[in-house]
Amino acid sequence: MPVSNGDILRIALQWFSDGVDEQVNVHHFEVDDVGTMSIDLDFMTNLAQLLLDELYDDVANEIADNILGSLITGFNVTDGVPLPPVTNLIDGLATGTEGYARQVTGLVFMNTGVSRRQGRSYLPSFVENAVTDTGAWNSGALTAMLSYASKLTLPITDGDVTIHRVVTHPDGSSPVDISFAGVSAFPRTQRRRTPGFGS
Repeated sequence: MPVSNGDILRIALQWFSDGVDEQVNVHHFEVDDVGTMSIDLDFMTNLAQLLLDELYDDVANEIADNILGSLITGFNVTDGVPLPPVTNLIDGLATGTEGYARQVTGLVFMNTGVSRRQGRSYLPSFVENAVTDTGAWNSGALTAMLSYASKLTLPITDGDVTIHRVVTHPDGSSPVDISFAGVSAFPRTQRRRTPGFGS
């Protein structure tokens, strides 16, 4: 069954650092408009370009250039079916110094206005010179992360397909819209969780 309006999708973006260390960023999106996409592979191909152009466009300039996109995988939570994997087009573009270890990264947090319903998103590794002598992110990194965070509260569209980020229960049920998204001014250590927990 093709993706349709109102479906909840679990989308995982995968990167590799120097071809080895995997980094994954998982999102839950609600589909507002599938546009002209009636085949899941076409939808996922369009989604990959949409995420590059409309969500990760600013932060890609802060992600270390040895962080290369690998795959985008998806699961239609509403219909209970996997979506075809496509190439992750989002490569890191920042140069100058090495990237941080994969567990040290930028944290974006999301509030929903519903008690105990929050989300978080850890970005792929930034370069070391994105941090000032005080240990905080520099102004360029903060600006890019704030731009990314603000886009999580709005519909993301390319004029054809429109989606928006939601926070869900671990199984993808009970989606809630995001009312506010912010960032940590300091690098954070990503804790590894049991697969399937968190949004």
